[in-house]
Amino acid sequence: MESWKQALWLVKFEFKAYKKSMFSILLIYVASLLVLVYSLESDIEPLDDLFFVIIFWFMFYFTRPKEMQLQKMSGEFWGVPYFMVLKQLPIPKDVLIKSRFLQYYVTSVPAHLFILILLFISSTMLGEALSFGEYISFSLIWLSSGIAFGSIYPASDSGEYISKIKWIVYSIITFVVLFGGFIGVHVFTGEGIVYWSMVAASNWPILSALISIAVAGISLIYWPHYLNKRIESIDYYK
Repeated sequence: MESWKQALWLVKFEFKAYKKSMFSILLIYVASLLVLVYSLESDIEPLDDLFFVIIFWFMFYFTRPKEMQLQKMSGEFWGVPYFMVLKQLPIPKDVLIKSRFLQYYVTSVPAHLFILILLFISSTMLGEALSFGEYISFSLIWLSSGIAFGSIYPASDSGEYISKIKWIVYSIITFVVLFGGFIGVHVFTGEGIVYWSMVAASNWPILSALISIAVAGISLIYWPHYLNKRIESIDYYK
């Protein structure tokens, strides 16, 4: 319990870096919400999917302060400057790892919840398609997906030795896999992932909620373990 308190103290300290850009971050989320509501009401399905994915899977990373984003440090080493600073301080590794994930969860989850609440209030389409209970299930699906996918970001804070060519190749592969799957769902089913998540929430609300929570729970266990192994395997003095 004490380690969690120490991790929370680190996170509170980091919030000072967010204060400088809080207004611009809020504008980005509000603008994304407006576009999302418009696309839902206008039945522009690919746009629905795109903005749900951006908001719940990618938005957090691109709204982080620059010093907390992955960037080239020296030679072939890519890392997060802020993590490198913390790594040099006498902070127990357990506290350091917990602080990375806690920082992600206490910033992204409230933002995602805020979007989902405003979306339910603003979108007549969602209000007509889903009951309140079904919308809770729908929200859990997307909140859990944000936790599962977004946990990759704090897990990657440890850094990586990688050449520029490999970095480009990995980036292309990631893009192709994610958006190839995104397009594939549309091509083979005729509908998008937002539609199918609504179907799941409408037809199997309890099962969908339980599966979503289980996926998020697995992520909460796996990614901190992964970060711990990465820290042990990387030579930061190479």
